[in-house]
Amino acid sequence: MNALYGAIYQTVLVCLMACSTLAFACDGLSAGQTFWIRLSSPVSSYSSKPGGKVTGILTEAIECDDDVVFPVGTRVDGVVRSVRKVGLGVRHETAAMVIEFNRATPAGGSPVAISAAVVEIENAREQVTKGTIQGIRSSDSPQGRINSRLRHLPTWNPYSDVGLIVFKASFPIFPEPEIYFPAGTDIRVKLNAAVSARSLAPVSAPADAVESSESMELETEARSLPTRTTTPAPVEADIVNLAFVGSRQQIESAFHEAGWVNSDNFTKHSFMRDFYAFLNNAATPRHPCGLFF
Repeated sequence: MNALYGAIYQTVLVCLMACSTLAFACDGLSAGQTFWIRLSSPVSSYSSKPGGKVTGILTEAIECDDDVVFPVGTRVDGVVRSVRKVGLGVRHETAAMVIEFNRATPAGGSPVAISAAVVEIENAREQVTKGTIQGIRSSDSPQGRINSRLRHLPTWNPYSDVGLIVFKASFPIFPEPEIYFPAGTDIRVKLNAAVSARSLAPVSAPADAVESSESMELETEARSLPTRTTTPAPVEADIVNLAFVGSRQQIESAFHEAGWVNSDNFTKHSFMRDFYAFLNNAATPRHPCGLFF
């Protein structure tokens, strides 16, 4: 009798395994697939060392045959493979870094080994060549470009020469050549090697928290909202293309937890700071934008 029960148990187990395989028909993640990571910790060519740890989170879900295997918020760990700093600029004019991400850990899941290299930095500053992040030169600025223009301007037009020289003397600012990525920097990476389906498991999608009655209420509320923002004049301005439901504190808290920062109001002080960032070839994370409450 025990033998019969054992045979039935094994048959049921095999059937469940077969059904699970059919339900999750993922063949694995192929090499060359790209995805975006947002850094959770800062990285710098000046202070980071080879072997230093790098952490981030996925900002987009990774799917395999329509099944989510790495949801948004999955922790991704990496390591600094090599780093070259500028220092005093005697040996090197530019900085360089190689970062490799080697593990992804979904919330409540087991770590999965990966091999992913950086292919893009979303800051309009550093470029990536074959996995190596290339820093900029200290002369890569409007002032530095003026130097090259002065050599090619016609000598019979001295007025433009004088104007450029005055501009260059008025703003003696040179960009920082070291690489620095604060927490919140978005990086696009590419898988160097395929990830086997045996290492992956489907993640159940979160249940829709909006009931039908609430959905109808939201639609009614949306129709009552203005379609454009207005200036203090008041004059109609930008089109409203996205609205958030909640109090100001709730929305700001959600943005802060996602790694966002508040934008500054457009003032003389913020304008001068943005202008300095332009001369310094630097990012302005608090640049004034169209987010209204």
